[in-house]
Amino acid sequence: MPVTRRLAALALVLISACSSPAATPTAAPSATPGLTAGPTTGPTAVATSTPGTTAAPTEAPTATAGPTGAPTDAPTAAPTEEPSFVTPNAFVAVAPMNHARRGTDLVLLHDGRAFTAGGETTENDILDSAEIYDPNADTWTDVGPLGERRVYPVIVVLNDGRVLVAGGLHPGDIVLDAAEIFDPATGEFSPTGAMTLARARAQAVVLDDGRVLVMGGFTDGGAATDTAEIYDPATGTWAVTGAMHHERDRHRAVKLQDGRVVITGGQNGDGESLDETEMFNTPDGTFEAIGPMNFARDRHAIALLGDGRVLVAGGNENDFVRRSADVFDPSSGATIWIETEPLAHGSFAMAYVTLANGNALICGGHNGEQALRTCEVYDATSDTFGSADSLSNATSGALILRLADGQVLVCGGLDNNDKTLKACDMYTEVFI
Repeated sequence: MPVTRRLAALALVLISACSSPAATPTAAPSATPGLTAGPTTGPTAVATSTPGTTAAPTEAPTATAGPTGAPTDAPTAAPTEEPSFVTPNAFVAVAPMNHARRGTDLVLLHDGRAFTAGGETTENDILDSAEIYDPNADTWTDVGPLGERRVYPVIVVLNDGRVLVAGGLHPGDIVLDAAEIFDPATGEFSPTGAMTLARARAQAVVLDDGRVLVMGGFTDGGAATDTAEIYDPATGTWAVTGAMHHERDRHRAVKLQDGRVVITGGQNGDGESLDETEMFNTPDGTFEAIGPMNFARDRHAIALLGDGRVLVAGGNENDFVRRSADVFDPSSGATIWIETEPLAHGSFAMAYVTLANGNALICGGHNGEQALRTCEVYDATSDTFGSADSLSNATSGALILRLADGQVLVCGGLDNNDKTLKACDMYTEVFI
């Protein structure tokens, strides 16, 4: 019923749009190609995914928070009223989260609601709170809390609908190996097997067989790691798999249509940005080196396009902020990245997601001087970027998720006053 109402609302929007004079498009801001100076950041915790396919939490360039703690209310049944925020090709402010947060992720539950947990607030206060967004009611409900306070955990939805939350950084700079399972049916967390290595800011992907691959991140002392391990939901245990070819922190990963996993960029153990990429092959549990990107980058955007290619864009390269973008075509048999049109606005720690039509939406981030409100859409057909509507707030390290009906929810992150945000926006893309 809720999806049907939303489709009906979109149909009315389309009818109205077709019967009204066309608006004059706004030209995308111009920018000089090249590099922009940006801040240096090391492997210590500072406020994503991280993320879609499930990316690790994105991070803001600085860290500076508020009270923590979450009520233990179980989620309530979703009301049937349809919210009024369906607006084509635009961001509209929706209900804010109950807790300001960054350094974590948003994931889609099987019932269409959005879930987030952990992260940190403005004063670097690491959270144990968790909450669920109901897009039909436009409300957030506290659940949990987590068994451990954690920022930069991996969060993925398992094939049975439960949610795995693993690793992350605990107060006192303690890197966690602890993992827990959230059950949406009860609104509660329970412990599961610990990882073989304590790690934070890793990347995680649910493999086609339902197991979860976790790669890289930083370990005790902030050192990047090349290790990887796999969680088996059937047994609740972890097993070491083949190591990556490079130590990686602040890297990105995405699962291809054939089930393989591509890993890109990040920073090595010396804090240097990487251009190297590699691919995980599930049958033998090993990583294979593939061609390098045209530029080194960390904290960049990554997206699996609708045609099966992989887009990487922006990011930081050893104190410079990139506008450049590359595309990798796994079906071509070649292992090279092709440079494509650059972003209009270079940034790192952006929010990014693949849209329902197979294009990619990239929002916010930091350009080395300030957080951004701007958003751009990469058109997979023309291989070009176009400007999109702007966010309500400038933010870096925001959480982002495409909902079941194709709308995109963007929440939190760090603004230009070093304040962690509760605010959320909803984006609806309509093609006429």
